[in-house]
Amino acid sequence: MIHTSTGSDVLDLLDRVMVRPELYEALMICTPFLDASMLERLDHLAARAHAGRCELRLLTTPESGSRLPPVLLDGLTRRKGGLTAVRRLHAKVYLALARRSGRSEAIITSANLTRAGVTDNIELGIRALTTSEAGSRILSEAHHFIRRLAV
Repeated sequence: MIHTSTGSDVLDLLDRVMVRPELYEALMICTPFLDASMLERLDHLAARAHAGRCELRLLTTPESGSRLPPVLLDGLTRRKGGLTAVRRLHAKVYLALARRSGRSEAIITSANLTRAGVTDNIELGIRALTTSEAGSRILSEAHHFIRRLAV
């Protein structure tokens, strides 16, 4: 299934993974910008993902990656998943891969992982679920895109 999405859908996806990380094999976040208001959430998400054996991979610009707090940076690099710095990154993709089929989803959006991007700004994207063939295809292509960048 495919729907339009807003910035708040990104928060909803992150919260779903944070609450039940054991349901997910991986969470991949691709965003050029992060702000201080999202760092605490990301740190908590990293700890919960690790406890639930869910890989957390963050792809961001070298500038944003260099501003991550040492504890978060250490948590991302020591745990399954990690941090990848990508020059000239502009894409925003949030991808949750479920352990069971039918629960994976991707959000491809204009929303950065910033307070403004997920709450205040007028953002638009698509949310693709693996409950349809078209949704599965979009999710697969988004996953392939992130894996190419993360190499």
